Amino acid sequence: MNKKQKGFSIILPTYNAAEELKLTIKSILKNSRLDNELIVIVDALKEGGWNKDILPVLEKFRIRPIINKNNLGPYGSWNKGVKLAKSDWFCFVTDDQYFAPNWDKALENFKKRRRILTSQLVEPGLIPVWPTNIKKDFGHNPQEFAEKDFLAFVKKASVSGLVDDGFFVPLVIHKRDFELLGGWPTKGEFGTRDAPANDIAFINKSKKIGFEFKRVLNSFSYHFQGSSWRRKKPARGISVAIISRPEEPKINETFDSVNDWVDEIVIVLDSRVEGNVYQAAKKFKAKIFYRDFDDYSSQKNFAIGKAKGDWILSLDADEVVSAGLAKELQEVSQDLSYNGYFLPRKNIIFGQTINYAGWYPDYQLRFFVKGYGEFTSLIHERINVRGGVGYLKNPLVHYNYQTVAGFIDRLNRYTDAEAQQLIISGYQFQGQDVLLRSTEEFFRRFFALRGWKDGFHGLSLSLLMAFYTLVTYLKVWEQAGFKKESLPAKEALKKIKKEWLFWWQTLLIAQEENKVKRFYLKVRKKLINMFYG
Repeated sequence: MNKKQKGFSIILPTYNAAEELKLTIKSILKNSRLDNELIVIVDALKEGGWNKDILPVLEKFRIRPIINKNNLGPYGSWNKGVKLAKSDWFCFVTDDQYFAPNWDKALENFKKRRRILTSQLVEPGLIPVWPTNIKKDFGHNPQEFAEKDFLAFVKKASVSGLVDDGFFVPLVIHKRDFELLGGWPTKGEFGTRDAPANDIAFINKSKKIGFEFKRVLNSFSYHFQGSSWRRKKPARGISVAIISRPEEPKINETFDSVNDWVDEIVIVLDSRVEGNVYQAAKKFKAKIFYRDFDDYSSQKNFAIGKAKGDWILSLDADEVVSAGLAKELQEVSQDLSYNGYFLPRKNIIFGQTINYAGWYPDYQLRFFVKGYGEFTSLIHERINVRGGVGYLKNPLVHYNYQTVAGFIDRLNRYTDAEAQQLIISGYQFQGQDVLLRSTEEFFRRFFALRGWKDGFHGLSLSLLMAFYTLVTYLKVWEQAGFKKESLPAKEALKKIKKEWLFWWQTLLIAQEENKVKRFYLKVRKKLINMFYG
């Protein structure tokens, strides 16, 4: 039997992903072509001690782990591991990867000093994937891993070669080069949103001093995304969290749609005025709290903090849970796969369900495990959830703007915050943006997002959203002291005319059913684009 060629010191930190770790080690031992050194470092839990399922996995494979008494995070553990490594070449991996056959030999063939080398990383796309990664779903946990399908994909996709850029695991680097770079930055722990900044900083630093950053096209691994964030025990209880003003016309329907199947309803009012919301809350035995309104995220996070259930369903006072969605929410609350779910939202505006112009499916991340998600941003607040996030099928019904006056009233409040966010982001006001941004918004809504399919409702809403954008930028101008501005340049007007002609011709083609006329319109569109291009 031929002796294997000496390989890498593979440094593998682990935290709480026992099932993933089992498959990772199994694939390394089975599918490696080199004689690698495997260094496994067990990180302490944040609350102290170690995950009880991790050590038996290592014992099964007769691996003696290095145990951290403190939570160092993956980057601190990688840095610790290199001090114990015997090889001159390091390979950094994670505890939730499956390595395909020949993964290490393919990397070995292209290793080189002052070169950082990665393989092809395939991910299910549960959370946004790195631009160079391959988005393919072969299962988001080991129990459902379609190993044969993945290996068949690898065999078909594998070609010998090297290209620029990659992800950061697995990552191969020479010992001296790693020392020259000063090791890994260590900000961020397992499962934190700031952790990817370490990867970016490490790669950017290497490029700055002349290193190559390359990806090997016939080395593959599969990443069970977010496993370190995955819950290890079921979440119990569903709490509905609502923030509201004293008067909301649909509040009874909102309460009635959840009252029979959730464990509690928490509502936070921004005033002690006993309007219809207070009366409805008493009727449905909701827990009532008061808080002066400052911004939407803070108000909603306050409501979440008052909830007792592990699962949070965050609703607005004009939203109603459909019967199908109620059933789905109860079912997924028993699952460990995801820490949050996007709900499709059906918007009813001016008495009509709106299906286009960006109003449907209008996915909202509103169902999540407490402690894994929180709202951010002052307006158009968003929930950041640690770990996997899924999508449900049945809609949340949103009785959105019911009158034009209601739209204008909310517009005035929202555009104040929108303008402030633009200023905070560093935006410098330019007079032409008032015209360009608002017309772009109309084109986007009415044409690109096919608002015209909703008829006059779609046209009206596209115009109103353009007006919303116009007011936002005018309020930025106001904050700048109404400084003197020139009228938009001719180039800006030409751009608007060109966009209008393009989209109008596109609409005419889309609406035309006669094949001959449609062909004529396509030719005319091409000629117009050539003339104005």
